[in-house]
Amino acid sequence: MFLKYIKLKDFRQYTGTQEIQLSSPTLGEDDKNVTIILGQNTAGKTTLLQAFKWCFYGKTDFNKENLLNSDKATKMKPGETEEVQVEIGLIHAEIEYVIYRKQRYYITSTGKLSKEASEVEVTFKDKDGQTNTVKQGQIRETINEILPEDLSNYFFFDTERIGSISAKSDVSAAVKGLLGLTVLDNTMKHLTKGEKSSVIGQFRADYDDNGNKEIEDTKKELHQKSDEKEKLEE
Repeated sequence: MFLKYIKLKDFRQYTGTQEIQLSSPTLGEDDKNVTIILGQNTAGKTTLLQAFKWCFYGKTDFNKENLLNSDKATKMKPGETEEVQVEIGLIHAEIEYVIYRKQRYYITSTGKLSKEASEVEVTFKDKDGQTNTVKQGQIRETINEILPEDLSNYFFFDTERIGSISAKSDVSAAVKGLLGLTVLDNTMKHLTKGEKSSVIGQFRADYDDNGNKEIEDTKKELHQKSDEKEKLEE
């Protein structure tokens, strides 16, 4: 995945529409493929990382749920609406994608700031250069193929907020999915001797060795050797 740009509209500290072009080898800038963003505390560096996460998955790690720029929110009157928008351009597997998410905010008759559910749209360009829209029912799957949500914290790495890796969700399944190893992993599990529902487990459950002392003795010896093998491997 190569990120090309991110565009924000009234997202937290970012007032109005702000766009950041990101250096990328896909743009022919082989010697300029790193973008460094500097800023003082509260300037919006963490907010920028959270904007990526929100655009992809509709989630953030902010303590406050409202994402609308505070200046815009304080000037709103009952019946008025404002939108938070984030758009990301990227290239994945040689396909150019645009992920766009928006959320509408409004002031209730009691003067409270409320919001509607966020809406997301994903488009991509085919080999002929035609722009196609991903169906709503396939958007989540498409985004997770680009970057699994379980891995997002390690790509959009926020040193101020991320905790111990051991406290995070198990990312092994996400890594296997990203590398296309899920099918192989499921096959290995299905053949594992320790799984009751596996091929080997079902075979052993169905195999009738009652009354055959030689088979029973052989099975006991096999289990004993297997235990010894596991201890030696440890």
